[in-house]
This record gives sequence, C-alpha cells and structure tokens, in this order.
Amino acid sequence: MKIARNIIIAALFVGGIVFLLLRNKASMEAKASQPIVLIPTVTIQIAEAQSITENLEVNGTIAAQNEVAVISETQGRIIAVYAKLGDRVGSGSALVKVDTVLKYSAYLVAKSSFDKAKRDLERLTQLRKENNASEAEVEGAELNVQNAKAQFIAAERQLHDARITAPITGTVVERPASMGMMLVPGAPVATIVDVTTVKLRANMPEQEVLKLRVGDKVIVKADVYPDAKFTGTVSFISIKGDAAHNYPIEVLLPNNNTHPFKVGMSAKLSRRTNEAREALMIPRLAIVGSIKSPSVYVVETENGKMIAKMKSIVLGAERGTNIEVVSGLQRGERLVVSGQNNARNGGEVIAQTQTAVEK
Repeated sequence: MKIARNIIIAALFVGGIVFLLLRNKASMEAKASQPIVLIPTVTIQIAEAQSITENLEVNGTIAAQNEVAVISETQGRIIAVYAKLGDRVGSGSALVKVDTVLKYSAYLVAKSSFDKAKRDLERLTQLRKENNASEAEVEGAELNVQNAKAQFIAAERQLHDARITAPITGTVVERPASMGMMLVPGAPVATIVDVTTVKLRANMPEQEVLKLRVGDKVIVKADVYPDAKFTGTVSFISIKGDAAHNYPIEVLLPNNNTHPFKVGMSAKLSRRTNEAREALMIPRLAIVGSIKSPSVYVVETENGKMIAKMKSIVLGAERGTNIEVVSGLQRGERLVVSGQNNARNGGEVIAQTQTAVEK
C-alpha cells in the first residue's frame, strides 16, 4: 500500500512538471509570434527664421534664339544636296533640290492654258463690243481665265518648291534628307539654328519673379566658363507658373567667339540686390520627395508619445545646402532633419537633438 502511494505521488509530481513545461512553452511561443515593434530614431531641430540677402540666383539652360525645322512642301526624288551638317547658310539659300521634270512640264501646260484663256477673253470682249458675242460667252471666258490662273499658280508653286531653301540664316544641325531620297510633303529636310544671339531659359520662384522686369540687366555664368561673367537682358517673364509656383523667364545674351555658347549648355542667372529679409530656412536633406512636390516631417506630442507628422511645403530661395520654406511649416516646430526615411506619417518616433533624447 505504501509503495502504491509513493508511485501515485511520483506520477503526480512528474505530471505537474510536464504541465508547467508545456505551459511555459506555449507562453514562449505566443510571445515569439508577436511582432517586435521598433520605434525609429530621428534627429530634429527647431525651425527658425534666418536673415538672408536677396540675391536672385537660378539655374537655366542655353537655347537658340531662333531654331527652325525645315519641312518639305513637295514630293519628288532628291537630285541635289547643297548643305551639309555644320554649314552656315543664309536665308533663302538652297538646301536640297528634287527632280523637276514633271513639275516643269505641268508648269508649261498650266502657263499655256492660262495664256490661251486670256487671249480668248480678249477676243470675246472685243466681239461683245461689236455685238458679235453674248454676255454669257464673255462671263464664261472670264471664268476660264480664273480657273487657268489658279492652276498656273499651283504649278508655279510646285516648281518653286522643288528647290527647298533655308528660311533663316543659321547653322545646319540636322539634315535627314540625303541624295536619292524620296521626299513627300511634311517630310523633315533639315534643322537650322541661329546662335548669333542665345537665350537663357530658367524657372524663377514666385517670390523672386516679381522683382524682375522685362529689360532688366542680369549676370549670367556658364558652368563651362567658371571665371567668366556675361551680361544679359530679361526679354520674357511668363504670367503663368507651374505646379511648383515657378515662372518661366528668358534672358537674351549676345554670343561671342571668345566664350561661345552652345545650345543645351547649363548656365546660372544671378542678380544682387543686397536686400536682407527674414526667411524660414531648412536643410535640403530634410525634404521628403522631390523639389516639385516637397514634404517634411515634424514631431508632435500626443498622449505622451512623440509622433511624426508629414507636411506639404512650398519652397523658395536656395542658399547653399539650405532652402527657404515659403509656406507649410511654422517657426518653432520640431523639424526632422535626419532619419525621416524610417518614419511614417502618424507613427511614433524617438526624437533626439544635439543635447537630449525625447520619447
């Protein structure tokens, strides 16, 4: 009886141990299945105003003052090519010529018909004066003259268009037409660019474009000529801006042989005004997204937690590695300047500054 009791006690003891082990295992597995939430750490700084000098400076691209794509207005096979790539051509000079045999034949037929119609009208007009022709016959002759004249003008134009000429003075930069090619109306023949005077095209922020006027003199610096400065004249300021509140402008620049501009070069427009003003400047690295659609994160306290909030902003002037915020961000807000790639809108963060860490 004593042995049986010992066996029962031992069995209960072992069963209790097994039960505790199984319960601990289930508890550990339940904890392991729960996701580990990591709170990202971000660096913040207080958004504050700074005094900046009003020096207008924007990047742009050099474009030709005049660029024309020459298009064929006739049909025929090219029998002569007069200009090659890089040639400077004058206005009205021939570029290519197409076969004129059929066009000249049609011109002669149309001219003969026109001449005959005019002679017939003169004869009938004289007969009408002598009452030997009716008014209807004269009117018919006048109509024949008009029809023949229209056909003659069309044939003459077709013959003239067989010699395709340059509409402006400039340099041939493209010439898809070549000897033996069959041209049709609308086919490209050449592209001519006039760079005697060039223009700088740039987009000016809204808060700075109002300080420019057509006719203002500005300084232009080209990236390929870092030690040279050029004086240009503002020739155009658009009255319509884009989605980023930038306004297209154009500045005319005389070209020269010492520092020649080429189409597509990068250049920078600058204009010193030496006027100081207060501006809310932030590091460019704090911007989330593109410059055209920028946002930033700020940190706000909610229920004792630090929460990241995304805000859309409008940008202004650039000063080195900093850029102005025109609207969307308030002075005194805690701006996230690093670690924002790990943050999410409405998510908790650990916000640290130079001297302290907040959670």
